[in-house]
Amino acid sequence: MFKEETSLIETLIQRKNQTYGTTQLKKALLHLGSPEKNISVIQIGGTNGKGSTTNFTRSILQASGNKVGTFTSPHLVHHRDRIRINDEEINADEFLRIANQTEPLWDEYNLSMFEIDLIISVLYFIEKNVDVAIYEVGLGGRLDATSVLTPELIGITNVSLDHMAILGDTEEKIAIEKAGIFKDKVPVYSSELKPEIQKVFIEYAKGPITFLPKPLIEWGKDSYHVKGSQLEFDLKRHANYQGLNANLAIELCLAFDDTLSKELIKKTVEKEVWAGRFEEVLPKVYLDGAHNEAGVNSLVEEIKTRDEKTLILFTALKDKEVSVMINHLNQVVDHMILTTFDFPRAITEEDLNSMDLGLEVISPYQSAIDKALEYKETHSIYITGSLYFISLARAYIKKT
Repeated sequence: MFKEETSLIETLIQRKNQTYGTTQLKKALLHLGSPEKNISVIQIGGTNGKGSTTNFTRSILQASGNKVGTFTSPHLVHHRDRIRINDEEINADEFLRIANQTEPLWDEYNLSMFEIDLIISVLYFIEKNVDVAIYEVGLGGRLDATSVLTPELIGITNVSLDHMAILGDTEEKIAIEKAGIFKDKVPVYSSELKPEIQKVFIEYAKGPITFLPKPLIEWGKDSYHVKGSQLEFDLKRHANYQGLNANLAIELCLAFDDTLSKELIKKTVEKEVWAGRFEEVLPKVYLDGAHNEAGVNSLVEEIKTRDEKTLILFTALKDKEVSVMINHLNQVVDHMILTTFDFPRAITEEDLNSMDLGLEVISPYQSAIDKALEYKETHSIYITGSLYFISLARAYIKKT
């Protein structure tokens, strides 16, 4: 029995990555009476853009009068922001209460942190009588905890190389893992454009699958104009790649409820901002969770469209293609700083120095941020890399 939140979260963190698979989670949910069957679910998977697509989908459905739960990871500010209703995180008292309610099952079924969070979210969403819950897939799909859910709709953003030690060393192998969330007769909508990945999805499809054509995205006077599959809209505070995520979200929302007002959808998408995803936290200072090669390439393409001096502050998890990502970012940079942060899988200062890249390495990350911000009068600053780092960087900048 936990009496305060700090010890609860410390215990949950110790159970992180404890298991990989769904067998024990399914048994625990059965023990609870299969509560996951009592909520309406939209599930969103893919390699990049899952969080943004989830947020666009949530904002549209919420603006349309729905009570919307979201389950996302990793958290950006606080562990509890993984579980939200109408973009408000579960409060500490409710989180503690539901955690204590489920705690006897943790050891009995050897549950991981992510699985416990998922169970808490299900029970919370049922208690609060949400109209729909949007679940962002964590890692892969086939063995991810969210695959125990039976959604009404599935969205897949894209497939690229990430978590290769677990998911496979080719995009086709990773696509098979992503397709593991497909369910009988459940419609799938995807932004994936590569024919070889589409072929994998078609092979593993268990219901109707729709591949969205790439929206036409053009830079105007002060925003991107997006001609999507359902409607046109402008994105003023986003990178161009968010046009694909917003387009998929619109498609999912209209599939969920085809009576939604397209004018309301347009207004909602145009004002939505997702923290940590090309977020302007200070004038010309951006946070962007480009945590793998595909994400970095999208950021590079965005920076190329901007005629400005650029500084990039970057760090990543050591199981990523770190040197490849650094080399890509170095194409568009006037100055680059590398840093580290306190996380078990984070790349270390020694790792970065051993790469002999000829770039400035500053640790701790707070000092690196301070150094980067010295350039803000003359450069646009992009703080990017691991989402775990972005969470820390955002908190630090907000305090200063």
